[in-house]
Amino acid sequence: PAQKDEDGSRCAYCDFEHELGGALPRIAAFRWMPQHDKRRVWAGDSEEAGQGDGRYAAPRCFFGDLVLEWDFGCAPPSREWLSAFRLYRPGESGRHSPWPVRFLAGYLPRLDPSEANKAAYSLLSEEARTVRPGDLKTFEHIALDGVELFEGELRGETLLAAFKADVDRLGFIFSDGLRDRTLSRFASLSRVLDFFFAGYLPELLRREFPSIYTVYAGGDDMLLIGPWHQTLQMARRLREEFRTWTGCNPNITLSAGIELFKCQHPLGPAVARAEERLEAAKRYKDRISVIIEQPLCWESFARALKDSETLNSWFRQDLIHAVFLHRLLYFAQQRRRAEGQEGRAMNLRAAGWPARWGYYLARHIERLGEGRRTQGEEIRDFANRLLGLDLGLSDRLRSSGGREAHVPPRLAVTIALCRNRSAKEQTRR
Repeated sequence: PAQKDEDGSRCAYCDFEHELGGALPRIAAFRWMPQHDKRRVWAGDSEEAGQGDGRYAAPRCFFGDLVLEWDFGCAPPSREWLSAFRLYRPGESGRHSPWPVRFLAGYLPRLDPSEANKAAYSLLSEEARTVRPGDLKTFEHIALDGVELFEGELRGETLLAAFKADVDRLGFIFSDGLRDRTLSRFASLSRVLDFFFAGYLPELLRREFPSIYTVYAGGDDMLLIGPWHQTLQMARRLREEFRTWTGCNPNITLSAGIELFKCQHPLGPAVARAEERLEAAKRYKDRISVIIEQPLCWESFARALKDSETLNSWFRQDLIHAVFLHRLLYFAQQRRRAEGQEGRAMNLRAAGWPARWGYYLARHIERLGEGRRTQGEEIRDFANRLLGLDLGLSDRLRSSGGREAHVPPRLAVTIALCRNRSAKEQTRR
C-alpha cells in the first residue's frame, strides 16, 4: 500500500495509483483519445515544470500520444475518440447505447445495508468498523463472512482462501485442438474461454458467492480471495460450470490451488503458496490441491466436501465430537504407516490399527445409547468407509482390487473441525 509522507502527500506515481484504484469500482466506460498536448507525461521531467515537482501533466497518458480517459457515466460519442467501450453492469441492458460492451472480471463484494447488524461483524476491529454500507468490504469482513451462527454461538475459522486456477494444456489445445487452424478459429476459441472467466464467473460470484473478491480473472486463469469455506464450495461449482461450458470435452480441463491464511497476514506469500499448489495440481492435470498435500481429482474433492457436510451435521447434533474426528485422523495416519505410504518401511507396530479402531468405534456407539442406535450404525458405516474398511474391519479397497475410489479422510475431517471452532476464541488469541 502507498505510504504518505510526513506532510500527508504521496509520490506522484502512488497518488495516481490511489486515484485509479478508488475510481475503478465505479467506472462505467473507458475511451482512448489522441494526446493533442505534446508535453511529457511527467511534469517533473519537463524543464517548464520548474524544479520537477513530480506531478502528472497528463496522468492518463499511455503509449506516447494516446490518452486513456474514463467516465462514471456514458458520455455521447465524439469524433475525437479513437476507441471507446462501456463495462458490463448487471441490470443495464444498454439497448440504446452506442458504446460497445466489454466484460471485465471486476466483481467486488460491498457492504450491504442489511449486513449492518450481522452477528459475525461484532468481532470486527475498530478500523474495519469505519466501513460504511456501499463501501468495499475489507479482507477482515470477508474472513468473518465465513463464520456461522449456530445456537447463538459464532463458529468457524476466520480464514481467507487464495484461489488460483487455469486451463490445462492451453498451448496444446490451440496448436492441435483445432482441426482447421485459422485466425478466426483461434480468435473464437480465445474469446469463448475468456468470456467464461471475464463474463460468466463474475455473475456466478454475484449470485452464489457474493463475498468472494476478484483480484483478476480472464484469458484462462484467475486469482480470487474469499472466505475459506465458501471458496471451497465455489471451486466445486466453478469446475462443474466450466465442464458444462466446454461440452464435457475431456481434453479441456481445469486445475486449481487453494491456500488458507489469516486476514492479518500478507497476501503475497499466500498467493505464492496457492501458485505452488496450482503447479502441483497441474502436474497431474484436472486436479485441485487444498489443505492436504496430495492433489485430488475433482470428483474426489466433491466427495470430500459432501462427507464434510455429513460430519458437520453429526457434530452439531452432538452425535460426534472433536475427539472422534481427531481419532479418525490418527487411525488414517496409522494405516499409512502400516502400509508404508509415507516414504518409509512398513511399520509393524501400526499394523493392528483396525482392531484398535474397531474397539474405539464400538465404545463410541455404546455411549450414544439405545435411543440413537440407528444413528450410531450410520456413523459406524460412514467412518469405516472413510478409513477404507468394510463392516468386518477388513480392507475393502484391497478386496475390490483398487484404491482410486478411496478419498483420504483428512480433507473432510479438517473442514468439519474448522467449521466448529469458536470464532470468538480465535479473536481473543
